[in-house]
Amino acid sequence: QLQHVGRATYRRHGLSFDYQVFVTRVGSDSVRAQRIEVSELEWLRPGELRARNSSPDTLRALAMVQQKTTLLQ
Repeated sequence: QLQHVGRATYRRHGLSFDYQVFVTRVGSDSVRAQRIEVSELEWLRPGELRARNSSPDTLRALAMVQQKTTLLQ
């Protein structure tokens, strides 16, 4: 079961697009990217994300997860 935690807009280098952030617990369900619905799917370990190895939009998505769920506590 995916949980929607937020949406934002990416604006950089002349590009602009809207994206949505969803979370799920690993092992709770099998999650597969649907070609029509999901353009990118990635499993991330939040504790390994830092400003030097992550883009600002990735860190913004992580902040949404921290604010709206208890997954990272």
